[in-house]
Amino acid sequence: MELTEKRRSETWAFYTPRMRAEKAIEYMSRELWDLHNYVFYDPACWEWALLEALPDDIEKFGTTLEEEDAKICMEKGLVVDRYDFLRPWAEDLCEWLRSRSYADNKPIVVFTNPPYFKLSKEQYPGIREKYWSNDSVVLFYRRIMEHLRPAWLCGFNKLDLRQAPSMESFREALSYYGKLEKMFVTPSMSRPGLKGRFPIGFNMIQSYWWKLKNLNKQ
Repeated sequence: MELTEKRRSETWAFYTPRMRAEKAIEYMSRELWDLHNYVFYDPACWEWALLEALPDDIEKFGTTLEEEDAKICMEKGLVVDRYDFLRPWAEDLCEWLRSRSYADNKPIVVFTNPPYFKLSKEQYPGIREKYWSNDSVVLFYRRIMEHLRPAWLCGFNKLDLRQAPSMESFREALSYYGKLEKMFVTPSMSRPGLKGRFPIGFNMIQSYWWKLKNLNKQ
């Protein structure tokens, strides 16, 4: 599907180029070893640009806000639901994914490129007030960390999350969850439709509980 300027402005969608998705998978493979031992989930999967780059026999699941994206994914035969990850009921989805992961004995890896936008005062007041932020990436990551609690959080984001003074409370919350293990940076010009020149990082964050579990096995 062609991602028009109108659709970008309506959905905040900026699809990840295949080469960036493959580079991210290359980094994950070095740290996770066998990707088949995990379940991969993207809470903002759009048309599955990231998950589709994974091998076909990897267990993966996506959700997206947009009905058109969900339809495209299902037509491809992909496992996707239409879901608004910032709504309160998304906590139930996180609980379901966690229980499914535990039952299958497959830890969750979140592999995502969440939308980059600032919420208006009318958008998602509950989660905005809870985390004191109107930054969509912060809200996605906080929900992932606190309610889904994956073994790994692997995502693309602008570097203001790690540098800007306004993101200090986010970095403090992140420090309680896990540690940055690997990272690479790409220019914004490599993303179709993004305006301006700024770096975009791919971060691999391993949760402390998962790291401790692996250390206890050794």
